[in-house]
Amino acid sequence: TIIDKFKGGPVGLSTIAINGFDYMMACGSIGPMIGMFQGIALCICVRKNEKLRDLAIPATISQICGVGEPLMYSMLVPMKKPLVLNILGGCVGGGVIGLLQTKMYSFGASGLFSFANFVGTGSGLTDLIKYTAGVLIGGAFVFILQLITYRESDAKNLL
Repeated sequence: TIIDKFKGGPVGLSTIAINGFDYMMACGSIGPMIGMFQGIALCICVRKNEKLRDLAIPATISQICGVGEPLMYSMLVPMKKPLVLNILGGCVGGGVIGLLQTKMYSFGASGLFSFANFVGTGSGLTDLIKYTAGVLIGGAFVFILQLITYRESDAKNLL
């Protein structure tokens, strides 16, 4: 579709090939990290409910490894409010990454393995530090909001 052409894939990869880095893909790479923090918060929230815990833990492990669909479609979408929090957390973290003009030097793995994408030959660890700051700020934002706003009634669609 037309939307897929502008998500950053071909354009971002071309930019990396031509310039050696890309700003847009750096901002967009925050998604799996925000999901990781939110998944951990959901695991804490549902620890007393065995059915939800059995759903949240493997989905969060997948999210940590960079595969976000299990958490997204098993918990965030059906519960709705966590999906909105995920989007807000991505906006906060991506905004920080954008404001710091963080450069992404390669397009590789996501999740915890995405940090290597921000190590450049010319800049050293500067962009890695900027990315880490964006991840921590956006992650803390969504983690705290998820813990504050979670209600057992939110999970009624999951049981």
